[in-house]
Amino acid sequence: MYDRRQCDWSYMCDRAVLKPTSINRAMAGKRPVPRHDPDIPKDFDVTSWNSSSISLTWDCPENLKYSLFLLTTFYLNGTDHITEEVRLWLTEDSFVFTLSDLQPCSRIKFGLQTVCQSGMESRYSKMVPNDGNSVHSRIWALRQTSFGPDNYTMRWEVKNTSSISKFRVYHDGELHGTTLMTNYTIGGLLSCQQYPAMVEALCGDDVLMSAKTVTAHTGPQGVSELRYRSNDSTAQWTPSTSQQSALAFLYELSSENGTAIQSSRVTDTELRLPGLDEGKTYILDVWEECDGEWASEPSQLCFAGANSSLGFIMRAGGPAHDLELQFDFSSMGLTMVVPWSLPEDLQDEPRTKMGKIFKDKLQELLKDFDQPARVELATFELAEDPDKTEILFMSFDASKTEEDVPLPVEDQLDYIRYMNATYITVTDGVIHWNGHDMCASFKHTVCPRNSLCINTLGSFTCVCQHGHYDVSLVIEPRLASNPICNDLQQPTAHQEVGDPDAQEAETCCCSVCWTSGGQQESEGRSPTILLDRAHDNDLHCGWISGLFGHNCTFIECNEGNHDLL
Repeated sequence: MYDRRQCDWSYMCDRAVLKPTSINRAMAGKRPVPRHDPDIPKDFDVTSWNSSSISLTWDCPENLKYSLFLLTTFYLNGTDHITEEVRLWLTEDSFVFTLSDLQPCSRIKFGLQTVCQSGMESRYSKMVPNDGNSVHSRIWALRQTSFGPDNYTMRWEVKNTSSISKFRVYHDGELHGTTLMTNYTIGGLLSCQQYPAMVEALCGDDVLMSAKTVTAHTGPQGVSELRYRSNDSTAQWTPSTSQQSALAFLYELSSENGTAIQSSRVTDTELRLPGLDEGKTYILDVWEECDGEWASEPSQLCFAGANSSLGFIMRAGGPAHDLELQFDFSSMGLTMVVPWSLPEDLQDEPRTKMGKIFKDKLQELLKDFDQPARVELATFELAEDPDKTEILFMSFDASKTEEDVPLPVEDQLDYIRYMNATYITVTDGVIHWNGHDMCASFKHTVCPRNSLCINTLGSFTCVCQHGHYDVSLVIEPRLASNPICNDLQQPTAHQEVGDPDAQEAETCCCSVCWTSGGQQESEGRSPTILLDRAHDNDLHCGWISGLFGHNCTFIECNEGNHDLL
């Protein structure tokens, strides 16, 4: 605080002080004298208040020079609008003022200015504001503190409740109730809805002192009937309502010891959980979510996992070897949907070829992803729409060669969405191929007899039907780019070379025959030479090793015979 005795109450601040030099005396009256606005008063505060009076105090300005002070009293209504303004000129040097005889429930603010006077002219400092008693009855920090599927709770603060007789609470534009507390719960509402809410602070006989508004909301109900289907390792649940378009679901799968395995956000009420260890205990928590931010209380399911890891089969040359590749999936995979159904008899090698096409397409999409990706095909099957096919992939960090580290699903989907590739869209966490069904685009059959037309995501290919074999590999030169599918029967057992029970090969023209006769060749191969004793001089025999796991030869047609292929 300044020593108020140093303040020059009688200072006439109309001009700057100039030293009485000869030059100044000579220049007097020939140039304007600079004028300065007065400095603001210091330390303007409320020292005490009650329902009928308010006491104020302050200090003189920093330069200790002033003529008097101007105190302005502002009377406010409950919405902080000024209803009356009263000015008071203070010439005493006590630097204290008490406004008394206030009406009950008055709300007042103040403004204080320093004034410099010179004759009939006065200059004013900037106004220093003070909230008076208005701040004590003002509602602040009004907020929603909790919500349920059919209710929400609000809380607010008031600096001093002694002048507040009650609070009035409005919901959706209508009065809902009154309270003496600084919190209030409104129930009986619809789930996942937003509502305007308002709280008013009242004094005496319903004199409005303050009002605040906020947007409140209810949350989702939460899922019910959470269950696990072991035959295909799928979790299912029932949403609270089928009418809520903004509804989604959050889930977290963890092991029995609480370690989180995977979590994400989905829109479907089914969740595939491939790669679980059979018999191991898992815990699944599912939350219902509306508008992307308000989640329900979780529903929890404890279950024993069923091993649904899906492998795929690759055929190798030589004896038929099935190389089944198993994957221990630790993260939810990527799903692609194509707008066509697959043939019902797509089995074995045709199915493997189709799977490779799908796998290569996703591998191509992720080739420039932030992390090197290794894509593996889990399965493909009919989608819910029978005219579409759903493909499930797993993608792993290719830089991790000693373990399968799943790549983040959401990051991959965001990347594919950002690429904006032709015929590719991402909707609700699913990759959609929107290209044409090439096999259905032709008026006539484009594949030869005993073969199937398979879409290849932008083109098509032909593969032999189940039970038929492509023998075009043994024809030299190749006669066509499409397969030549023959319904040859594979022998029940492959007999060793030199077996006395070996049967001589049947004579066949322009076909491939199974046989167990022949001569031992080097490098462990045992090609079969097909002999036609009746036309030995006309035969042109060749051989190929490893076809279908057996050894076959091609016999050129004799003159006058017909091509049976």
